Amino acid sequence: MLLSLLLCIAVDEPALVFPVQPVPAIASEPPAPKTIDSIGADELMVVAVPSRIALISVPDGAVEIVEVEQPSGTSTTIRGKFAGGGGKIERRRFDHPWLYEITPKKTGTVELIAIPIGLTDPQQIQRQRLELSVGPAPPLPLVPVPPEPVPPEPVPPGPKPSEFRVLLLTDQSDSATAQAAAAAVPVVQWLDANCVQSNSRAEWRRYDRTLMETDADDAPPVFAKLWKEIRPKLPDGPQAVVACGSEVTIVEIKDAEQLLDALKTLKGQP
Repeated sequence: MLLSLLLCIAVDEPALVFPVQPVPAIASEPPAPKTIDSIGADELMVVAVPSRIALISVPDGAVEIVEVEQPSGTSTTIRGKFAGGGGKIERRRFDHPWLYEITPKKTGTVELIAIPIGLTDPQQIQRQRLELSVGPAPPLPLVPVPPEPVPPEPVPPGPKPSEFRVLLLTDQSDSATAQAAAAAVPVVQWLDANCVQSNSRAEWRRYDRTLMETDADDAPPVFAKLWKEIRPKLPDGPQAVVACGSEVTIVEIKDAEQLLDALKTLKGQP
């Protein structure tokens, strides 16, 4: 039983991207398939599509998304508990060349946004809201009390490089080019390499602007604070909020090349 009923994404009528719960065949006309709206603890969702997409989670970090490309004509069999599968362990085979394995990282609500690579019509963008559950946290192990730390050797004072953080804000009403720019691979790779690191992760985030208007407190504290400070003077439309130390600059997002050039300029790169 396939997890998803997926077709090629067309301009006139967007094909279904996110999987649905299968409906048993009965004598009379069956009801419409029920959309999968939750991922439980130890479960996963697999999105299988014929063409590559940019799959974004809002808020960022609520789920782990693993992209897998398989050669044409091959298939992948995955064993596990699938979302909408009733909690049983099963094997499912996927034949599409692009697979996206989604697992929850924290309990709460997330919205997945699927943007086709090479987007030509905003109607091709699809969204799915999910309830996430990761189960109770395991008890902390008992550990001995560590000895008193030894003070580090004093470091001579010197210039401290400014910390570089970026907040990308787009909305469904923005142009297809601007939405695709915020998820473009060159932009993502540059941000990962140039933003300050915190807990082994680059300090940049991409959010749906409409959700930030109501759920800003769900963002990490540094970005929630940045949003509240910049919101009164933030123009309409897709924007990149760039914080370099105490200086904050707002850049309108037009396309991927323009956005990348602006980020490099603010970072002081040629």
